[in-house]
Amino acid sequence: MHADVKGQEELQAKLDAAGLGHLAGALLPLARPCIGLGLHSPSDKVGACKFGGTPDLAEGTAWPTGNGPLAFLCQINLADLAGHGAAVALPPRGFLWFFYDYDAQPWGFDPDDQSAWVVLFSDCAPDELRPQPAPEGLLHSFDDRELRPFTSLSFPPVFSNAMANALRDEPDLDSTCDALDDGVLTGGCAHQLLGLPDEIQDAMELQCQLTSHGINTGDPDGYEDSRVKELEEGAADWRLLLQIDSDEEGPGWMWGDTGMLYFWIREQDLANKRFDRVWTILQCH
Repeated sequence: MHADVKGQEELQAKLDAAGLGHLAGALLPLARPCIGLGLHSPSDKVGACKFGGTPDLAEGTAWPTGNGPLAFLCQINLADLAGHGAAVALPPRGFLWFFYDYDAQPWGFDPDDQSAWVVLFSDCAPDELRPQPAPEGLLHSFDDRELRPFTSLSFPPVFSNAMANALRDEPDLDSTCDALDDGVLTGGCAHQLLGLPDEIQDAMELQCQLTSHGINTGDPDGYEDSRVKELEEGAADWRLLLQIDSDEEGPGWMWGDTGMLYFWIREQDLANKRFDRVWTILQCH
């Protein structure tokens, strides 16, 4: 799915303002729709989309644990995403909750890291939710910020091969990429649902595929495993579910050294609402 009309207009306006309006035709084929998450003041509405605070869970749902209670990061009311093109990939109603071991902050290289995060899904109605108090022993909690979704576009990394190929006719490619990377295609906190990830290091699809199948990808030896050839085709099934940027001014979290946290899911698991099969990766500078 490519950019919708609103996204095209917004991209054109940004490019025009930067003196790069002639690039729209080359960039639009690379774009993928996503749902940006804008932060606002706390909301006391049960079931609101939010970062931090405490979750509103379906009655009887236990707070997820790993090596102790996991930190609560995000609550998404899927009904609030209606009207955003990228949301067609998600269930039309219900709630998602994201939890993570903020104390350990695993990178997602080790198959055993899977105990460090939990994504819950329920198709319950808002009136079935109950505010869940923080459990005893919770080490980290974050400031409550209401999230307001907005339609946005995502792109491959500015210095990627895909971008270089699209901009191959530019006389000064480095300067153009610097301009795109300085607030035209990126800028601000990159909290988003779906779309293409704002990669800090390498592409993550193969890492998700191999590590979720029991191969440690923390060093090059993992990619020499005898199972890699059989598994690597499945890397194409993985897509970004949620990207959370470091944001000390908002909820108050930091991923490594000003990094990002990425929750990934396979297409078939997303279609079957198997959010328990998410894989999570942390990248930082």
